[in-house]
Amino acid sequence: MTDIFPSYSRMEQCVFLWFHNCPCGGELKLVERTSSSYKGKRLDKIRSRCAQCGEDVIFVFDCAYNPDHEPEPGHINPPETTSVIVDPLQWLHGAAHFLHLTDDEGPAISSKARAALVLNALGCVREALKFIPQDGQEIPRAALRGKLSRAFARQNPDSLKRVSLERMRDRLSALAASLGAVDSTSWWELWEKTQHSAGQAEKPDESESGGCS
Repeated sequence: MTDIFPSYSRMEQCVFLWFHNCPCGGELKLVERTSSSYKGKRLDKIRSRCAQCGEDVIFVFDCAYNPDHEPEPGHINPPETTSVIVDPLQWLHGAAHFLHLTDDEGPAISSKARAALVLNALGCVREALKFIPQDGQEIPRAALRGKLSRAFARQNPDSLKRVSLERMRDRLSALAASLGAVDSTSWWELWEKTQHSAGQAEKPDESESGGCS
């Protein structure tokens, strides 16, 4: 039986995919996303393909979000939610990945597309901050579910501190503002185009399938 993962956004599904490999160890690339209903639930099915062995790997998500309402730029999941499938340091590595894309693409992307990537990075940092209790000063170690996250935290304890994350959030917010405004619709469209051009996904053929957005 296929596992079903709870999901609050399409972007969360993408970050989740980055931290899962094929059983052979190869990197997974998104091929298509399709949606369906089952027992009153909306399910997203992501079909990914291993870059090493070529086999397809399927992930199914129980979607606790409105597919017709995209988040505001710089935000990913609803404000009252904390991800149960992506841990805080995975969110931070996701932020780093988006920033690397702005460097990798260089002059090939427009300033608006660059702003969209910076806003995605900002959203990832905001998701990581949600794991810190209201009166806390750092991410609890218990929130780190991945082995790589726990190992990274042991070597880089400052990465868990509220002051470090808030400083990162503020810098990214200022950088996004300096690159110009991107509305919700163009934000997602630009992200899909940049994701495809970066070689992270194959563009689906059918209209009901979405890119890793």
